[in-house]
Amino acid sequence: MISLIITHWIGDALFQSERQATNKWKGSWELTEHILVYSLVMFIWSSFALPHEKVWAFLSITASLHLVTDFLTSKISHYLFERKIYYTKILNVGAFSVIVLDQALHFLQLLITYQWIIQQ
Repeated sequence: MISLIITHWIGDALFQSERQATNKWKGSWELTEHILVYSLVMFIWSSFALPHEKVWAFLSITASLHLVTDFLTSKISHYLFERKIYYTKILNVGAFSVIVLDQALHFLQLLITYQWIIQQ
């Protein structure tokens, strides 16, 4: 599982350009490009970590959910950053909290998908 989290970090942070990170909220080429790169990284990991017949199911679910999550959370965080809402006094809900939520959703999805795929 540690290798899955590290692979996620490589695909979602290390290989995501500043242009992709700051423009994917538009639902444009930058989001598509990010998902393609992320999927390639996940494909490499899953090719070694999963039985070959389960790679495409894992990759399809992961890429689809990553796309939806990034599309929604990038729109929300962009809205908050544009208005300089970095935190709020009640519940500390601001742009940085949305980034943490984005990562938590990714981790949850990866763990659930991985467990489901290997049990099939």
